[in-house]
Amino acid sequence: MSAAVGMLTCIVCDRAFDSAGNDPDFDTVPYEGTLFYTSGHYGSTVFDSFGRENLEIIVCDKCLVERWRRVALIAMKQRSAWDEYAAPSSGTQS
Repeated sequence: MSAAVGMLTCIVCDRAFDSAGNDPDFDTVPYEGTLFYTSGHYGSTVFDSFGRENLEIIVCDKCLVERWRRVALIAMKQRSAWDEYAAPSSGTQS
């Protein structure tokens, strides 16, 4: 495992992380943790950057599992880039 991931620690328990790999392009990916990032949310009174900055947090696997009942797991329809350019349906299905 490579060096510790930046200065980020688990937002719940403050655990430090090692990097998940040796590839410099992934040096901020935590081993045994999940990285979340956002450019903000309209309703937040704390952070909404209007696209100029991102907020990043990590939750360690242990804290995520311990609080799983408070997590919404949402299945999303997989889309491809082609979906935007596909011709509109004529209303008939084959």
